[in-house]
Amino acid sequence: MKEMKTLALRLFIITAFAAFILSLVNNFTSPVIADRRAKELEESLRLAYSDADEIVKDDESEVSSLLEKTENSAVKEVFKCSKNGETTGYVYRVVSKRGYGGSIEFIVGIENSGETTGFKVLSSQETPGFGKKAEEEAFEEGVKENNVNSGELVAAENPSTDTDIQGISGATISTNCILRGLNAAANVHKGLVK
Repeated sequence: MKEMKTLALRLFIITAFAAFILSLVNNFTSPVIADRRAKELEESLRLAYSDADEIVKDDESEVSSLLEKTENSAVKEVFKCSKNGETTGYVYRVVSKRGYGGSIEFIVGIENSGETTGFKVLSSQETPGFGKKAEEEAFEEGVKENNVNSGELVAAENPSTDTDIQGISGATISTNCILRGLNAAANVHKGLVK
């Protein structure tokens, strides 16, 4: 019995020391990780809307009320893009649920005219070789220059209109997840640009 208490005490001391060390490491690394994520987001925003002089998070009440609607719940943040002091469009950070591997987080830029200017996946757990193709440049380029004002964006085998996006072969669930998110961003955009 005494031996068991000694072992339990040793185990407690070891785990307490390990937890203390881990908390110290976390305190040192968390600001670095936060800075890295902020820089990655800034780079992605510039990829999604490269023509803007300034991109800032839009926290106005109109944006907040649009985001509170349940059909637009995939849109998590809105960034206002301006050139020469005039708002020219928006970038939307979207977390779309029900992908094959879970949620897909991405950003999409949309001009006031409704034309998409860029798309970038920020994170996903999709299947390599299939759903991960959404992170490839070919898919990202296929999302550009569509027009959300022309109707709902849809997947097409051979895109021929400005609402058609090239679907990912073998990854219908991932494609539909992204389309739901894109159309949620389009709904918010239509509410902002009246």
